[in-house]
Amino acid sequence: MRVDSPCYMVFSGMVGPTAQSLAVRELTILIDSLPCTLGRAPNAPLTPTGKHFLIDDGDTTLSREHASISWNAPLGCFEISCLSKNGIVVNNARVKKGETAVIRSNSALRMGAARLYVSLPIDFVEGPEEEKTPKKRKPVASGDQDSESWIDGGQVKKLRLDNQPLTSAEKEKNNESDSKYFQMLAQAFASGDISAEGCTQAQICTWISENLGVEMSATVKKGIYFQMNRKCQRIEPVITSSGKKGPLLWTLKL
Repeated sequence: MRVDSPCYMVFSGMVGPTAQSLAVRELTILIDSLPCTLGRAPNAPLTPTGKHFLIDDGDTTLSREHASISWNAPLGCFEISCLSKNGIVVNNARVKKGETAVIRSNSALRMGAARLYVSLPIDFVEGPEEEKTPKKRKPVASGDQDSESWIDGGQVKKLRLDNQPLTSAEKEKNNESDSKYFQMLAQAFASGDISAEGCTQAQICTWISENLGVEMSATVKKGIYFQMNRKCQRIEPVITSSGKKGPLLWTLKL
């Protein structure tokens, strides 16, 4: 992912629908300050807990400060802490209020109606500080495209600036990747094994893995989920007579 300003990580994904709106929109958050919080409260440059980033001010399932992001220096990793009784989900594992989980590149997060993926610097290396050799860098002029920012003795770098437009080769590679994941999706629905009236993301990934021999890495899942958000119709969960909420289903748009 290319960014036009320095940051420690990028959250990108989709938000919606909510009880207030059926609209689904894309969301990108550049985390350029640590520690920080995320939630329903408006963006704020400085709070008692650090900078705050708005996810969606119309989602009542989000707390004003729903989660916090920090750098764990002894372990050499980024962490997300839940601040809300509604909890968060990290890589399909529920994290309750007061609990903390490690986040890595391609970690999948769910907070309220937001479904986000984490992008870290491509050269970031996770691990305890004693196993790393901090690099010494000369100061660079403001605006330099190779400028970097460091915390905790040089262990965490911000993403490098990259304002250059995509080359023709990069655009072609992106289009090929999109086409590849859509073809997987189309084959799953065309097989007849997947219900045309709706199926879950897990069912689609399982079919692709078992029938096309594709290893379900985080990158592959991210590509498939991205195509599902673009090419598929969401079928909202049904509330059963017992009051339980059914799964979110997807069907291919005609």
